[in-house]
Amino acid sequence: MLGMGEEEIEKEYETFRLDLERMVEERLKSIEKRVKTLEDEVERVGKETENILNNKVNNKDKHNKRKRGFKL
Repeated sequence: MLGMGEEEIEKEYETFRLDLERMVEERLKSIEKRVKTLEDEVERVGKETENILNNKVNNKDKHNKRKRGFKL
């Protein structure tokens, strides 16, 4: 059987372990939230970039069609 000092040490250890586990879980949630925010931002910027490039391609196509139209 454990002496009183050892029981107190085990209780203190268990309290410390649980507190540390909670802190790690909170930190992980915070990191996951930041990652999600960054993923959303990357997706938004990607869509904006795609739209800009599509507009440039469309404008270039329109310009080329006009140039060909004048040559006829």
